[in-house]
Amino acid sequence: MHTLTLSPPDENWYMDTSVTSHMTTDQSTLSSYFYSSKYHNVVVGNGHLIPIRGHGNTTLSPPTLLYT
Repeated sequence: MHTLTLSPPDENWYMDTSVTSHMTTDQSTLSSYFYSSKYHNVVVGNGHLIPIRGHGNTTLSPPTLLYT
């Protein structure tokens, strides 16, 4: 039997240039949020459905460049 371990959500945003939408578990990270959605669920890798509660927008700050 498999054991499921849940860790706290990762608060960081990770850019993926091959997608047009991203998901978050914390609506407070969005600058605007709307409780409506044209989709009802998202299918994740194991086939389970996760409900969509709404949608919103945010602005990501530019990456910090480190020079050594």
